[in-house]
Amino acid sequence: MVRGMETWIEIVKLKMRERRLTQEQLAERIGCSQGAVNHWLSGRRRPDLDTMNGVLKELGEDSLEVVQLLRVNEQRGRYDSLQAAGASEWAISEPAYRYPVLEWAAAADDQPSIARYCIGRSHVSDYHATGPAFWLQVQGESMSAAHGRSVPSGSLILVDPLAQAAPGQLVIASAPLQEQAVFRELQEEGGRRYLRALNPTWPVLAWESDWLIKGVVVRAMLVLEGA
Repeated sequence: MVRGMETWIEIVKLKMRERRLTQEQLAERIGCSQGAVNHWLSGRRRPDLDTMNGVLKELGEDSLEVVQLLRVNEQRGRYDSLQAAGASEWAISEPAYRYPVLEWAAAADDQPSIARYCIGRSHVSDYHATGPAFWLQVQGESMSAAHGRSVPSGSLILVDPLAQAAPGQLVIASAPLQEQAVFRELQEEGGRRYLRALNPTWPVLAWESDWLIKGVVVRAMLVLEGA
């Protein structure tokens, strides 16, 4: 996995070039010194999470969040079963909920099992899923864009299989007998659906009758290692 700080630096530099912003101009916009920005972008110092997310927001990356890997006392439960009522049994006490990181094959499975697909990691989120949500680690460059919305390779995305999909949302979709699902933006035009990659060099996929929405991406984040 690409380290969160390294990916953050790459995104910030890319968006600065896109907007033709100097370090001085960015520093003025976020209320800090040019020297601080220089230290961050050279990797000599790490800003706090609020600052990192504030920089992303200033550069138009509202959909991507930087988080610290948290260590919490969790109330673990089996991923494969649901409680009759109340909070999901794999959820920890508020305000955070812990969900497993699964292999991509799980996204194409009708009943993904933690025993079969879990890669041995989990992460917390403030999102309270109505169903058996799970994280996937983004692979490849299909959803990484130089301009506008972007989810770079190495990011973690939280997928809620029971959330309602709507045009403009990021979704996981698959077809029967397909071993691996795809991560795309759902689009609709003239009553027809399409699956669009955020990377403009990738082809748009026309919606076929046997395609299925397997879940909606409700969070995207870069993870900084360490407590």
